Amino acid sequence: MEEYKSLTIDKEKKERNLEEIRRAAAAKKVRNYPNFIQSMLIQLKYRPVFMWMLEGVCLGAAFAVCRYFKSWPGPELFTVCAIFLVLSGNIGFAGLGRLFSRNMAELEQTLYLNLKQMAAIQLLFGGILDLLVFGIFVLLLGPARAGETAVFALYLLVPFVWADVWILWAFTLLRGITSGLRQAGTALLSAAVAAAPYFIPHIYDRSCLPLWGLALLAGGGALVLAVKRIFCVIEGGEELCLS
Repeated sequence: MEEYKSLTIDKEKKERNLEEIRRAAAAKKVRNYPNFIQSMLIQLKYRPVFMWMLEGVCLGAAFAVCRYFKSWPGPELFTVCAIFLVLSGNIGFAGLGRLFSRNMAELEQTLYLNLKQMAAIQLLFGGILDLLVFGIFVLLLGPARAGETAVFALYLLVPFVWADVWILWAFTLLRGITSGLRQAGTALLSAAVAAAPYFIPHIYDRSCLPLWGLALLAGGGALVLAVKRIFCVIEGGEELCLS
């Protein structure tokens, strides 16, 4: 008993040891969270081959449209290009649609994957394809319209932006519908939105340009709200689980 009573604790040494333990615990990497670039490279690595092929066909078809429809009158050319542009947008956002189909969103959330980051990456992929197709049309067909490149771009952007608003809302509103049926329905309705201006008399007159500008601003605001809604749905989770 006398031997145990003589034992004393070195408090300074104890504090040093505890501090070393705390530093070692803080430096230890328990979980690996890939950053945005790493996540994007991972999704590119496992992207389906048919998506790459489909997007390649889409870009090739855009050049074909420029070649065979270049001589068409203004309103008809605007409508054909706008319809093609929104259909390419539907293809570009197909990866985002897969996140909200077949209960994949619930699975990814269960596996502690960053679903908002994955959705942002798919939006980026879709936006890149859309910008490429849009750039092809504006650069190859815009100068052919007597130097009215900016006006030509405006006529394409307005239906494209509003069609994208519908596409993004459809991903969450129509989750209970079969994926193929939903994709086809979304494509048809977005094409109808793109073709709608053609049936409005005098809509392509110069006097209507301010209306096109207002429609573009309103569509841009609606598109921001649609993207924000997707992230709010992911953040809340209730709509994902109930769909």
